[in-house]
Amino acid sequence: MNSYTLRFRGQSTCAPSLLIAFVLLGKYLEARAKGKTSRALRALLELQPARAVVLCDDQAETVDAAALRRGDVCLVAPGLAVPADGVVVRGASTVDESMLTGEARPVPKSADPERNAVYGGTVNLGPGALRVQVVAVGAGPRGNQPACRAR
Repeated sequence: MNSYTLRFRGQSTCAPSLLIAFVLLGKYLEARAKGKTSRALRALLELQPARAVVLCDDQAETVDAAALRRGDVCLVAPGLAVPADGVVVRGASTVDESMLTGEARPVPKSADPERNAVYGGTVNLGPGALRVQVVAVGAGPRGNQPACRAR
């Protein structure tokens, strides 16, 4: 018998103590992982731009990104983030999608059906501007009404 084993009425108390310690350690590690995940998700949401440039009858109008509707056409200049998920209807450029895919290389985007999908929060790296038609915004009854017609 070693000196670290406690005995109570002839029974060892080492195993139950270790079991409780492992359960508490597991709960601590789980809580820590949940906290890191929550912070990472908040950081991703903060990458969404607050404003968007919407084209209505070839005139640019700056609106809140939350006011975007399905069918709106947005102008995304080089260096700006894409305000919502959509498809490129005019222009050609490269987009940094590393926040979604982890891929370090910029992805070429154009009106070509095979390369036209863009995602909210990704950044247009240039050299050209993109006209993006919004296809997905937050859920709600106004989700399919273009912003320039709603005003």
